[in-house]
Amino acid sequence: MVKLQTLAVLSLASVALAAPSWWDQWTLTNSRVHNTDRFNNAPTEEKRLVQTGDDKAPFWATEEQRMQMLRDKVGYMDITDHQGFHRRLHTQVKKALPMAAVHQDKFDWYVDELSTANMKVALTKFTSFRTRYYKSEHGVASAKWLHKQISDLIENSNGVSDISLRKFKHENWDQFSIIGTVKRFFFNSPISIVSIHLSLTLSFSLSLSVRISLPSPSISFPANTDVYYFKKQNRIGDFPARFEGRDDSLANAPVIVGAHQDSINAWFPSLARSPGADDDGSGTVTILEVFRALINVGFRPLRPVEFHWYSAEEAGLLGSQDIAEDYDQKGVDVLAMIQNDMTGYVGTRFAENFGVVTDHVDEELTELVKIYAKEYGDIVVRETQCGYACSDHASWTKYGYRSAFAIEGDFSDISPYIHGEDDTVEHISFDHMKQFAKLSLGFAIELGNHGHHSEALVEEYEPCLLISVDQRPGVNLRSSQVRAHYESRAAFMSKLHSLRGQSTPGDPPPSTAPSATTSVAAHNNTTEASIAPAAAKRALPQPLSPPVPDNTKDPYPLASTTSFLDSVDQELSGLHKRALVGVAPVRGDLLDKQWVAAMMIGSSQQEFSVIFDTGSSDLWVPSSNCFSQACLSLRRFNPSKSSTFQSLNQLWSINYADSLSVSGTIGVDDVTIAGIKISKQTFGPASVVYGSQTALEFDGMLGLAFDSNSEIGAATPVTNMMLQGQLDEPVVSVWLNKASNQDKSLSNGGQFIFGGVDDSLFTGAITYLQVTSADDWQVTVDEVHIGRKELPLSSSSAKAIVDTGSSYILFPDYLAVAFHREIPNSRYDDKLGWQIPCALANSRTVGDLTFTLGGEKFSVPLSDIVILTSEYKGYCLSIIDSWKEVDGHSSQSGILLGDLFIKNQYVVFDYGKRRIGFAQKVDTAPGGIGLNAKGAGASIRLWKKDVSLQQQPGQMIVIMAMTILAMLF
Repeated sequence: MVKLQTLAVLSLASVALAAPSWWDQWTLTNSRVHNTDRFNNAPTEEKRLVQTGDDKAPFWATEEQRMQMLRDKVGYMDITDHQGFHRRLHTQVKKALPMAAVHQDKFDWYVDELSTANMKVALTKFTSFRTRYYKSEHGVASAKWLHKQISDLIENSNGVSDISLRKFKHENWDQFSIIGTVKRFFFNSPISIVSIHLSLTLSFSLSLSVRISLPSPSISFPANTDVYYFKKQNRIGDFPARFEGRDDSLANAPVIVGAHQDSINAWFPSLARSPGADDDGSGTVTILEVFRALINVGFRPLRPVEFHWYSAEEAGLLGSQDIAEDYDQKGVDVLAMIQNDMTGYVGTRFAENFGVVTDHVDEELTELVKIYAKEYGDIVVRETQCGYACSDHASWTKYGYRSAFAIEGDFSDISPYIHGEDDTVEHISFDHMKQFAKLSLGFAIELGNHGHHSEALVEEYEPCLLISVDQRPGVNLRSSQVRAHYESRAAFMSKLHSLRGQSTPGDPPPSTAPSATTSVAAHNNTTEASIAPAAAKRALPQPLSPPVPDNTKDPYPLASTTSFLDSVDQELSGLHKRALVGVAPVRGDLLDKQWVAAMMIGSSQQEFSVIFDTGSSDLWVPSSNCFSQACLSLRRFNPSKSSTFQSLNQLWSINYADSLSVSGTIGVDDVTIAGIKISKQTFGPASVVYGSQTALEFDGMLGLAFDSNSEIGAATPVTNMMLQGQLDEPVVSVWLNKASNQDKSLSNGGQFIFGGVDDSLFTGAITYLQVTSADDWQVTVDEVHIGRKELPLSSSSAKAIVDTGSSYILFPDYLAVAFHREIPNSRYDDKLGWQIPCALANSRTVGDLTFTLGGEKFSVPLSDIVILTSEYKGYCLSIIDSWKEVDGHSSQSGILLGDLFIKNQYVVFDYGKRRIGFAQKVDTAPGGIGLNAKGAGASIRLWKKDVSLQQQPGQMIVIMAMTILAMLF
């Protein structure tokens, strides 16, 4: 990775030779180094030929010597496999560059797509690999994960850009580099027509598919509209992943945006942990987010724009040298390359800035980068130097190409944590990363559209929304899709009028006879020229036999075209201001036993009431082929009623601590939660629901813990919301209303907010604690008190899982005993568990149960801990219990904070920073309903997944047999 500017040359390095120069002496011998005393004799297997400066002779160095150079901040290039110095053997013809930013209007189309939330999610996962060292199996796994993220972006794109992706495999190590390209949109290429409620028979030589996203926020079109747009089929295979341009003459002159994906621990590279959050996870994720933004809006540059994620940068720029040499040998005439290496740390010596490197770069391109930084960024520019071979741009400089490099700040002020185990997400500013994303976005747009081209290419027909009118249900389009195809109100209205055979002022009257160039809207006798801008020169694909409409009447009445388009304009103008937040109201019960919320699955929007469970990570609902007794009273998902459902034909099963077991076959479908539509969510349609309780009071469960905790092995709905750009912030906040505070309809049960925090529902500051588990929302507990009495808390017990899917507070056995001993006259019953005198519930004699978290106190009143029973007059059941009483195990050492605790606080689950926030809850229901009554009620049920719970073999056989029978019938 990036090294600090060289302050001293290692004693290992040879002193620069006097005239004749080392280069002259070098070229007098063989172009490959053989056995000479000058380079420490024959290289052993571990030695590599390295160079520490343009004017310094190469020398052989062992791995330990190379690591010492890394620790001493000495930049070097490993040239063992790249001893042919092509830069010296030929002069690269450099094309003229623009010297101003001229595409601000295009930049505005894309910049709102950049999301710090997406970057947090991606970088958190990317740093979870033990290391990304290029020789390690973890480095290969991380490269595969990154490749999968890019390929998923391409597969799920709106299709306007023609994109391809390839792995660049290296000969001497397994971690591959990744090259992503958005290719040019050809009108003579295969095109799919994507339609909603298509009511006409299309006789075109085109493929027909149906694909649309409907998440919130969305634009609602009138109920009588159909929406058509063109979708270029993407390819993933042996192609570079780049945006390829519209000007064929520029096809061999790409623009490159680069970063390196590997990381290193400079002391133990193969063994020690190196999360590499800043070096260079930050650069990798920065350009990944730029790539996503360009795809989402539909980037179509004049020349190709490539995105490179290099392997083995930390080992002497090995990966980028391989690629630069490959391009040089193939005669690829790269216009410009910019490197993103370390974009996430904000130093302390200077104000936040772009550190624009001025040594070992192209001077003209660097001046242009400074212009782009000032134009598109919001922070100052500061010139700095990084020394020789400090990042992958140096490989491109070596082969004579224009390259530039911008880093997180002045080189004297970059992250001190790199090349070690402390280079973690906690030291990253995602707002700072976004500044570099803006710079790379501007770089790609400006230089991707630079070149000599005809006016016809500039004004080439842009695939856009085409509105025709038919009596159909309302259609919602995701905002990014609308922006990808919407140009201006005038152009939009012109297209709409053309589709209806009407003319706008200044337009020629539409043709009334079928035309040989009739386009997709041929059913309205619309020619290509009347749909596209006047300067468009390329014809759309020809239909084989265009349908001829009945012109005797207007089958597509349009009542208020102008007002409709005005409303679209208003929607579009406000999109960038609208926060991406979904609010899910929850409904409680009279005993605060559980809170459930509505969600929908499938194209038919089948509705279910589910528990939002931060203690598990899977989504499941009963399926229509579940005939277990427990399923009979529940709403069941019918796959045959959803055109978007896919079965993966893989069995799944989950066991819960109260003997509830569910199983079935894994499926994929669209899911809507809190008005947010998630595309292609993996979930479990349960064909078997088996357990001690036959009548469930909810339809299913939706897991909100981390992906690594998934029994199905899928990304959670919240993860997919973040990856699909559905949330403004990667948080879920929870406010639960108590039963005594709710109205009689129990509709005011509280809310889960996906993507935001409601400041009106808590007072004071939010106290955040870092999560201490890879799988669960677990935090450290400082102290536990009952009244003024501090309870004993061992080091192994000083941890708590915060679980919205459970109703209890669970203690280790010793702590449950200690708690109840502080309550006068409490007693234990072998059948009913702990009991507390009811008279103490509203008494201040004992006091509250208080947890100290992050130095702040958060309490649960005793009145919430007890529930009155008729069997034992004067005594109430306590729902502070031990793990042993719930799951039969006394070995659990930590604490579980279920809804009993959560309903007394305001809780924020921060996925981006892996932390939980607690604040003092305000008992005011959403909607302004004042709540003043004290809480009462408790739970006697636990819905908590326990992966340590082992089922009896006979029970497991029964469940699997039932699952297989359900699959068959």
